[in-house]
Amino acid sequence: PEGVKAITCGVDVQKRKLVYAVRGWGFSMESWLIEAGEIWGETDQRAVWAELSALLDRRFAERLIRRMGIDSGFRPGDKWRRPDNLVYEFCMQHRGRALPTKGRDRMSKPLSPSMIDVTFRGKTMPKGLQLWHLDSDYFKSWLVARLTWPTDQPGRYWVPQDVTDDYCLQLTAETRVLKPSGQATG
Repeated sequence: PEGVKAITCGVDVQKRKLVYAVRGWGFSMESWLIEAGEIWGETDQRAVWAELSALLDRRFAERLIRRMGIDSGFRPGDKWRRPDNLVYEFCMQHRGRALPTKGRDRMSKPLSPSMIDVTFRGKTMPKGLQLWHLDSDYFKSWLVARLTWPTDQPGRYWVPQDVTDDYCLQLTAETRVLKPSGQATG
């Protein structure tokens, strides 16, 4: 879309696939879905990561993905071949463009970086790697607000008319529930 100034990609790591969404961003955090898809394969193997690398290097209307956030919270399998370690390895290879992320239920601010400077084998990681902790509740609430944003005001979260039902279900899969303590979860 014409208003796109930057392109980002979010990636969810699952056992047998990487699920991604490429979005364009404009003024007032207005956002357009450019592409959503899945890269199938065992995520503890390097093949799916090579395909993700190709996605990161693709051009969308002459623009590259500026930042790719990859969820590093999925941890099946033995500790030496865990997908989160491949997330960190991928992010090291694409330093500055690919960022490991991890969702948290409650945080004092929406985003909080921490430095990873030791590998899972105990070796020092040169220059370290910044892991971004995300307040999941905050961003889920933000998404719901942007999906219902007035169409005549900048800031809406747009999806194309041909978007799949599966993508829409993923966006709206969770509901906020008020606990007896008065805190919302979702």
